[in-house]
Amino acid sequence: MLRNFVFFIVILCNILIYSQIIIDTSFEAANLSSLKIYKIGKKTKSNDFRIDVMSKLDPANPVDTALKPSSRWFYFGIENIKNNKLYFNFINSDPALPFYSYDNINFKRMQLDKKKNSFYITPSKNKVYVSYFIPFTHSNLYNTEKVLLKSKFIKIDTIGFSYSNLPIKLYKITNFKKPDSIKKRVWIHSRIHTSESPASFLVDEMIKLLVSNSSYYHQMLDNIIFYVVPFANPDGVKYGLSRSNLQGINLEINWDKPDSLTAIEIKYLKEKFLHLNSQKKFDIVFNSHSQVRNRVTYWFHKPDSTSINKELHKKQLLLGYLGTDDKYFYPPFDQFSYIKPRYIEGQNWLINGDTTVALTFETSYGYYLDGFYGEKVDIKNINKIAKNILYSFNDYLMIPNKHRFVIDNDTTNGINNYNYYYFGKNYLLKNKGDKVTYNLSENLTGNYKIYKWDVDKNGFYKWIFKQKIALKNGNQTITFNVKDDNEFWDAILLVKN
Repeated sequence: MLRNFVFFIVILCNILIYSQIIIDTSFEAANLSSLKIYKIGKKTKSNDFRIDVMSKLDPANPVDTALKPSSRWFYFGIENIKNNKLYFNFINSDPALPFYSYDNINFKRMQLDKKKNSFYITPSKNKVYVSYFIPFTHSNLYNTEKVLLKSKFIKIDTIGFSYSNLPIKLYKITNFKKPDSIKKRVWIHSRIHTSESPASFLVDEMIKLLVSNSSYYHQMLDNIIFYVVPFANPDGVKYGLSRSNLQGINLEINWDKPDSLTAIEIKYLKEKFLHLNSQKKFDIVFNSHSQVRNRVTYWFHKPDSTSINKELHKKQLLLGYLGTDDKYFYPPFDQFSYIKPRYIEGQNWLINGDTTVALTFETSYGYYLDGFYGEKVDIKNINKIAKNILYSFNDYLMIPNKHRFVIDNDTTNGINNYNYYYFGKNYLLKNKGDKVTYNLSENLTGNYKIYKWDVDKNGFYKWIFKQKIALKNGNQTITFNVKDDNEFWDAILLVKN
């Protein structure tokens, strides 16, 4: 309460002339430092106002003192503004296209006035809420959990507590009737940078799909354990911070610090991760983030920063390409950096080497691919991306699944070259007139579409449709005739109609 009262006084002191306008920051995840309002134009009856918004800074970082505190996130309510045209100027933030809501539940994007280079709304109701992106708060998480706990595929545990004593939750999602020892393992965490709420919507949809009534996901959970930390920085979510915890520590780069400089949240996350990893190494680590750039991005590691044979680099690129599609990604859809132990990816490299594929994934806040002319980011297309990512996990791990099944027949005379992103230990190059045969390890029956893992004309790796096939009991092989010289042949994907 004291915190919100102080903000309220600061805000009131900065409102010019129009004291009848009321500011509200009395709800969770609210963020506002100051707000100034100016009437536009000389006419006294003008209803146009410019609003200068200053977001509250994160606390100063006591560990990495050279890092400037972030002020990206803003989220506040404003009253007594009905039928006025409001132009917003966000002084110390960088929204792509901010949101507003009348009920603090259903959010819409503002309009952009290109001539004024300003975002604007004309509220039809007396109060409106304004936010950087659609908020995903502790209340959202709690409401989701009430539904999730009805599922037999999920257990929710608390692995520790934040600096302000909020629980750090871990979801274990799997078929608990199957032994853990036979399963692959996937670690997912989100909201280390708490302004990045699209990352929460992405992970939330992944969880909902996994515990849904779909037999496809049931078969995934027969073979995979998902460990999910929905809020790695629960204090930051609650108190409307941008990139730090309440101490001002950027948790994303805190994984290699000595105990005296390690945030309590990272201590608990690292302890639990290492414990689970000691039981059986993780196969995939997925670090969910969001970014200002108008594209969806994976962060990969430069090939010369890890193993000599570039095995980890090849695996990362394969998993990344498997999770993409032409609509939201395009080459280059990735970014490359040297692996460093201050990140969880670097910690993975130190303890797991090539075994574990650890990637940071960035959704966008504003648009996909083409800036203001592209498709806007919304919950619906975030959900599509979430589904693609789960498909990529299933395909990469080659999980037996009668709905979606990858076949890869590595041979002793195959080619191993990390410049290609392929399944297993090698791929084949075949010439015109050759035949390529795939052996079915599962007894699949029914109608399937067959896709070939290949490179399109733009150099984009993807599943490319080949043909339809009707499989009957006893079908043990699928054979293709090679039409051109030097054809790339790797895995194929069967998707049931």
